[in-house]
Amino acid sequence: MMMKSLELPSLYVEGQSDLHTIVQLLARHNIVLDKDIGPVIVKDAGGDNGVLGAMRTAAKASRNRAVGFVVDANGSVASRWQSILDRLKYLGLNLPAHAPTDGYVGSPPETQAHVGVWIMPDNATDTGTLETLIQTLVPGDDSLFQHATSATAEAKQSHAAKFPDQDQKKAELHLLACMAE
Repeated sequence: MMMKSLELPSLYVEGQSDLHTIVQLLARHNIVLDKDIGPVIVKDAGGDNGVLGAMRTAAKASRNRAVGFVVDANGSVASRWQSILDRLKYLGLNLPAHAPTDGYVGSPPETQAHVGVWIMPDNATDTGTLETLIQTLVPGDDSLFQHATSATAEAKQSHAAKFPDQDQKKAELHLLACMAE
């Protein structure tokens, strides 16, 4: 009988922004993370290639504890899922040919751990990020969010804000978080 690991489950994300967003989302639902007692360790893998690169090793090393991976679709869920399949197929997982719309959770026979994968924002939409998902969670009539959206657009238009166009949603959510504190 294999001894249970004392290590905490791990969740690999693409960067610091994703890490902070997930930690705040968990806290909003009364799941407070503590580096020593968990319930999970969220790890910045240093970009989407970092998450993909960590998959095989992290899944093999998980030994009786869950390990999860959150990645952006980056323009194509099908292509992203193929990249994930390429990394996880050697673990003996029963991986479907297409990304499951409910996300993926499986257990490699040799580790008996749960391995989970979520493609942002919803395992089906080719464009979008964690911020896309988070924005769907904000009520449509939230006046603070509406103000954050218009203030961010105004700052971008006046060239006072120097973020790339693809980071518009991220900037809106960061401003919203600052205003809500």
